[in-house]
Amino acid sequence: MLERLMPPLYRFCVHLTRDPHVAEDLAQDTMLKAWTHRKRLRDEQGATPWLFAIARNAWLDDRRRARVRRRSARRVGETARRSAAAPDAFVHLDDEVRAVLAAMETLPERQKDVLFLSAMEGLSNPQIAAVLDISPGAVKASLSLARQRVLEACETRRRSEVAP
Repeated sequence: MLERLMPPLYRFCVHLTRDPHVAEDLAQDTMLKAWTHRKRLRDEQGATPWLFAIARNAWLDDRRRARVRRRSARRVGETARRSAAAPDAFVHLDDEVRAVLAAMETLPERQKDVLFLSAMEGLSNPQIAAVLDISPGAVKASLSLARQRVLEACETRRRSEVAP
């Protein structure tokens, strides 16, 4: 059933991406996701819109990730320029940033995503809920736990640096 939907799916992907090569990859990723979650499709009549929704969501996710990468690269560039101007002022800051990033890497995926979207991207709880498809209450709880765990990890690190 899914094979016969490949041509319209590919056309839709070309429409989204405006690039036949990227569209091919997107269509293949969409088919893989559809196959993985095929039990969610209750009615074959709804297969085309279902596939199109998967493709659109994957495309939007890719665009969002690319935007985050561009912003992160700009921030790194700005930090590097500031560091070059006053390197002594940023040595301690760089250690703190490294400690926070290391602590973030130990968080469960949802907490890591919520904290990143809040702290780095400045999204509100309702915006984060929409991006991650979770409730605003789950965002609030995850954000609280993430902040607490990062703070604890940083405090533990500071104590270990002070201890003889």
